Amino acid sequence: MLIIFPTQVPFNPARLPYLTLCLMIFTTISYFVFQHDDVEEEQAAIEFYQSSGLFNSEIDYFNNYLKTDTALSDYQSLSDFDTQGPARLYYMVFDQNFRHYIESQIQQSPATIETQQWRAMHNELALKKQQVTYFNFGARPDNLMEPGLITHIFLHGGIMHLLGNMVFLLLFGLGVEALYGKAKLLVIYLTSGVVGAIAFNFIDGKSYSALVGASGAISGLMGAYAAYFGTQRIRFFAWFGIYFNQYKWPAAIVLLFWLGKEFFYQLTDLESNTAYMAHFGGLLAGGLLGLLFKNLPFNSQNLESSQADRANSNLSESTSSTNHYQTALEHIRKLEITEARSALNQALENNPGHLQALQSLYNLEKVNPKLNSYNKVINQVFAFDLRNTAADAFILSVAEDSVSKTIGIDQLNIDAFFGLLHRQLRNDRLQASTPLVQQAKKTFSENDKLPKLLFEWSKALAKHNKIRSASIELNYLANYYGETPFGRSARQQLKAWRD
Repeated sequence: MLIIFPTQVPFNPARLPYLTLCLMIFTTISYFVFQHDDVEEEQAAIEFYQSSGLFNSEIDYFNNYLKTDTALSDYQSLSDFDTQGPARLYYMVFDQNFRHYIESQIQQSPATIETQQWRAMHNELALKKQQVTYFNFGARPDNLMEPGLITHIFLHGGIMHLLGNMVFLLLFGLGVEALYGKAKLLVIYLTSGVVGAIAFNFIDGKSYSALVGASGAISGLMGAYAAYFGTQRIRFFAWFGIYFNQYKWPAAIVLLFWLGKEFFYQLTDLESNTAYMAHFGGLLAGGLLGLLFKNLPFNSQNLESSQADRANSNLSESTSSTNHYQTALEHIRKLEITEARSALNQALENNPGHLQALQSLYNLEKVNPKLNSYNKVINQVFAFDLRNTAADAFILSVAEDSVSKTIGIDQLNIDAFFGLLHRQLRNDRLQASTPLVQQAKKTFSENDKLPKLLFEWSKALAKHNKIRSASIELNYLANYYGETPFGRSARQQLKAWRD
């Protein structure tokens, strides 16, 4: 089995996915509280069916029912052993189409003591069946307008079914809750579960079985996760048999793969009890909802939202960058991303040297490098006050994660470009600096800052005993910028080395 799940959004202990955890806890409690005796209750209903005489009085009706178009359609995947052997007891009790069929047949019969007794036993059987939670609150073709459309999400067919779904709920809920927020996650989760149940019952639904499980809803989270990043290449973990590794793939391609896989299995894995169409419907619903929420004007990733306007209006009353930063942390705790971004920008506007605010803003924006706000914060990071050497470790770490990966060199403004280079040079990051220096010669040849940068670059090379490379750079500086103080210093240094 091939399993693929994303790892783009990292786990942040400071921002626990509380709603995801609550869904997991509620689902687990539901299973152990309401379904712990489902097997016994199902068996009790079947035993009552036999002991009450209903089986003997209905067997001929069932044999006639097997010849109807409804039964021929519903039972086509079943063997004669299922419909003629001991297993038929289950279908006679739980097939709602058969129960409706026999009720209509009895109603057409004359009212006798036997029919009255049958009706009393029939009603008693219905009460027994109501004790079977999965059947009563699962999603069946005959109860799609009832609570089963929602309640089936919180029921499961066994411990392993529950455990598997909870693992994937955690894996995908973690990212979706961070990307969309709690309210949207809940809407995506429940809506995808409903759509998945409708899709399954429309294509594969049988009146004798009920769909249970959160897999349709979780598939919706998978679709929303991929839809958020679109064509952007993000990290995925792939596991196939004994082989596993991390890859970077376009999220949209992985979503199409997921959809194609479920559709392929639906057509080929005919003997499986897996609800592939519930997965397919959930994926499709989650993907569409993800696109909708991502592009809504009030989504957390859109800067021109009415919420942002209100947040800016409220925050403008405070002039303290510290207060703005504390306010931003509170918004982040509540996953109010737009408000947090506005507060952090206000803190940095009041105090451009507020390193903690800059770090927090970068952590918000790095989730989606496609946004213009990501480019803006990267430039802010690299242009941070050079006098603050305590920021070097953070800024150089950002450079390693972003330059030529999520942002091109040509997307850096001149202050960011030179700020990053100076930090790399004073921290002896020669290898990382080399492509930036060569790009600087092409892009910023007329800029007054370039001679100083090249002189610092030459000094760094000489410090590492790369005298030949340093001489080449000093000659370049002396020839092209000889009239500047740094050009003259370059000539002096070359003369000193020759002497």
